[in-house]
Amino acid sequence: MQKLKNKLWVLLAGMAMFAAVVLFMSMSGGKQASAEDGAVCVHEYGEGVIHAPTCAAEGYTEYVCTLCGASYKDNYTGRTEHTYSEVVIAPTCTHEGYTTHFCTGCGYEYTDDYTAARGHAYTDEVTKPTCTEGGYTTHACTVCGHSYKDSRVEATGHNYETELLEPTCTEGGHTTYTCTVCEYSYISDYTEPTGHSYTDNEVKATCVSYGYVEHVCDNCSDRYVSDYVKPLGHDFEERRFEASEGQIGYILHICKNCDYSYVSDFVTSGDGGYTEQPGEPEEPESPDPDDGDVQEPEDPDDGAGTGEEHTHDYVAEIDLDEAEQTFTIVLTCDCGEPYEGAVYVFSVDADGNVADLTDDGGVCDYSRLYGHNDFYILDESGNVIYEFSLDLPSQVEEEPPTDGEGGETERPGEGTEEEDKPGGEIPADIEDGEGNALSIVLPVILVLLAAGGITGFIMIKKKNKKENK
Repeated sequence: MQKLKNKLWVLLAGMAMFAAVVLFMSMSGGKQASAEDGAVCVHEYGEGVIHAPTCAAEGYTEYVCTLCGASYKDNYTGRTEHTYSEVVIAPTCTHEGYTTHFCTGCGYEYTDDYTAARGHAYTDEVTKPTCTEGGYTTHACTVCGHSYKDSRVEATGHNYETELLEPTCTEGGHTTYTCTVCEYSYISDYTEPTGHSYTDNEVKATCVSYGYVEHVCDNCSDRYVSDYVKPLGHDFEERRFEASEGQIGYILHICKNCDYSYVSDFVTSGDGGYTEQPGEPEEPESPDPDDGDVQEPEDPDDGAGTGEEHTHDYVAEIDLDEAEQTFTIVLTCDCGEPYEGAVYVFSVDADGNVADLTDDGGVCDYSRLYGHNDFYILDESGNVIYEFSLDLPSQVEEEPPTDGEGGETERPGEGTEEEDKPGGEIPADIEDGEGNALSIVLPVILVLLAAGGITGFIMIKKKNKKENK
């Protein structure tokens, strides 16, 4: 048996030597081998490339033939351990918590350390029902904000109180419904206007005022006027007071219906008393041109030939100040000579009222006058030397009130009568026929004469107009 074993060992050794020789020969002869002759490559391996192990794969050494590229692996090593990074997820009201482990090398992960969900932490808020919205309870989680509603109740509905607005003459009525809880309101139950209920009041015409029928509503005081009647006009009765020595004479005109009065036709003793209005002047006969006694008039510029005194014809220059309601007067003759005597200024309105505007300072104030006024400028002898007119603003609306207008309106023709009526009030001593001549000075007489002349002149004109009609 021992010999057999020895023979086997010798055989194995020989085979090994043969294999080694073959291998050596193939490696040494591969340098001359080529692909055309099908020779086997005798590999020449270098030191190999070492691949380090990771947590996902083993490590090893790779050998590659430098002649043909054949390769093989050897020297394997085991895997390395994972390198984990942990992410902790906290539990919420509805989800459990846990920890996730991530390998930073290969991405492998796993989860553990589970914790239970916490559940909601609710607070309750009760919403009471309103007139139009139902009530409910709101449950809201203080952690995550989740909420839900329950315990619902119906709306309470409105609780109305009513306010009735009665209809008027021109406006309809209605009922206002207002909720005492939420103040919501609406209007219904409309009614028509009642219309006016008028009471008629007849106002008689007077001497200076219109007559009319005034219709006033008993419910709302609405007013309108109709059925106008023109003023009746004055019905005057004349009282004549004769002039005496030192006493002025005049005519007093008193209305029989309204006691309105004025004075006219002033005269003084010795002037012939009251005279009739002079008639139209007669036209002189034309001289016969063949009469040798007719002489040609001399040159009017040659004053020496006439022997007559020049008669001044004054022209007034009025400086009107509308802002101050005053005016000044400058009188100048055509010959250029200014007037240097006393000047008296009077105004007469449309009703015949006379106002004395004479002022020593030369400035006449007409602020107290209204409507149309005629102004007369008199010299110191009482002669009218200039006249002009002004249309001033009216003190009272002259037009009758318009029908249908509400509220109180001024009646046609009404208004305050001017205090300065023609001639003013009659002094008691004159009316009784008793006078005191010593107390009447010359300027007063002149002023009265001027006022009487103007008033008489105006009254004559009015009388002529009435007679013509």
